[in-house]
This record gives sequence, structure tokens and C-alpha cells, in this order.
Amino acid sequence: MKYILKTLIDFLFYLLGLGILLAIGVFFISLFNLDFKWLLLLGSSTEATTPITVSVTILNYSISIIFFFGVGYLREAVKAFMEKKIFQLKTVSYFKRSGIYLSICATLGFISRSLAIIYLRIDNNKTDYGLGYSSLLIFMLICGLCFILISQILKESVAIKEENDLTI
Repeated sequence: MKYILKTLIDFLFYLLGLGILLAIGVFFISLFNLDFKWLLLLGSSTEATTPITVSVTILNYSISIIFFFGVGYLREAVKAFMEKKIFQLKTVSYFKRSGIYLSICATLGFISRSLAIIYLRIDNNKTDYGLGYSSLLIFMLICGLCFILISQILKESVAIKEENDLTI
């Protein structure tokens, strides 16, 4: 079971990395052509060039990058679990950082979604901004907060383990 989890997280990590590299490629192609239409279209689902559209696009790209780092730290935490290094401060740090990044990602997602709905008048029933997207953001926030909670529990466990090792 843990190998399936590690494989899925690895797959997600590399898929996100490829997506970020492709977005950087589109950025440089857009910069070379001085036509940012594709970059805006990929980041905000509209071709209009307004300050709000640019803000939503920057938010959406930053969400992808932050999510990439969150999955990267989760990947390291799963590796530590597989190597039986559960009660170490590194593992605590990986879970905490992953939780923080996922929570920031969800918060920025809500901000981006709100800007898109309010200012860009994107239809709420559209697939990428509909109920499923909100549920995904709420789930991401819950996962992030759970990872932070797990890191606090592991931190206390590490302290108890070190205290027991000193007592013996």
C-alpha cells in the first residue's frame, strides 16, 4: 500500500514539474513573440488583458508552483516513512512544510476564484470554477491543516522518544 502511495505522489510530482516547465516554455515563447494571449488564456480562461486578468493569471501560476513544492515535501515525508525514519525532526519538518504549502495553495485558490467570478464575470457553473473546484480547494485546505497537525503530533512523539532514550 505504501508503495502505491509513493508511486502516485511521485507521478503527481513529476507531472506538476512537467506542467511548470511547459508553462515556463509558453512564457518565453510569449515573451519572444510579445503576444501574451496564450499565457493569459492558460492562466485565467480569458483572453482579455486587464489588471485583474493578469492578477488571476499570476495567482494561478503561483498556485501551481506552490503546490509543486507542497507535493515535493510530501514526497520526502513518504520517503522518510518508507525508510522507517518516522520519529525524526526532518520528517516533522517535511509534513509541516507540505501542510503550509497546501494551505497557502488553497487560500490563493479561493482568492483567484473569487477574483475570477467577481471581476471577470466567469460563469460559476463552468467546469474549472464550479462546485467541484471549491470542493477541491476545501479538501486541499483540510489536507494541509491535517499535515500541520500530524507534524505537531510527530514533534511531540520525537520529544517523548528522546526523553525515553535519555532515561534508559
